Amino acid sequence: FSIVMPSLAPYTLEIGAPLSFLPWVVSFYSVGEMIGSIFIGYFYEFAMKKFQTPGRGPRISIILSIFLGIWGSTMYAVAGWIE
Repeated sequence: FSIVMPSLAPYTLEIGAPLSFLPWVVSFYSVGEMIGSIFIGYFYEFAMKKFQTPGRGPRISIILSIFLGIWGSTMYAVAGWIE
């Protein structure tokens, strides 16, 4: 979150959006984080019920979170190359 925030204003201007659009970008980022947290929480509960092995649910949830973070960071990094 703290790495992405400083780059949002220049990126918003680079894609041709007015600077007044920046609050919407920040708010959608936060809403996306909230929805993602709910999804990961439900997945955690599902994994705890499905895999009765202790530690298996948290491990799978953390791996999923890491994968989604890498995917999101990659999409943000290559967004400037797409025209």
